[in-house]
Amino acid sequence: TSTIETDLNDITKLHTEYLKRFPSELHSQLYDDKCVMIYECCPTDRDTLYVTFIDEIINMRCLMKGTSKSSCRRIINKMNLLGQAVDPKYFELLIDIQSHMDRTKKWKKQMEMVCSDNEFYGYFCDRDNTEKFQSCQRKVLEMIARKNNDDGTFYNQYVEQMKQDYINDNNKLSKYSFSDS
Repeated sequence: TSTIETDLNDITKLHTEYLKRFPSELHSQLYDDKCVMIYECCPTDRDTLYVTFIDEIINMRCLMKGTSKSSCRRIINKMNLLGQAVDPKYFELLIDIQSHMDRTKKWKKQMEMVCSDNEFYGYFCDRDNTEKFQSCQRKVLEMIARKNNDDGTFYNQYVEQMKQDYINDNNKLSKYSFSDS
């Protein structure tokens, strides 16, 4: 358990650094607007939709349910979901941090196994809330440790790979300078 707590603290520090370096405008486009869309367009399905957050299916499910509400139409217009494009100034950055996107997809599958809807919400929609991040990440690390009854090699490799990915992504992010960060 002390190993998990130490690893959790290290990963949380790296995650926090990543969030600080990630451009706020791009974060809003990728995450915040979708969170508002879920809240405004399909609040009764909120718990199950956070699980599909990375998947594009979320857009269609929410759109079909909530388009009659004016608050929903406003966020849809803001997002321009049918043709929302990422600002070209972020293209190189997104290519550079593909490992983070891949890690998030992999981690999301692990999260689905052990994390609560509230923790999912925290990861995607309340990203500065390290308490929810840590709670979910702790469960993932415990699951990895339990699932692999070896001498700890797999767990150690998993943690080291995650840390190295964050270090690499943070180094990549540090070379970008955006006015909104």
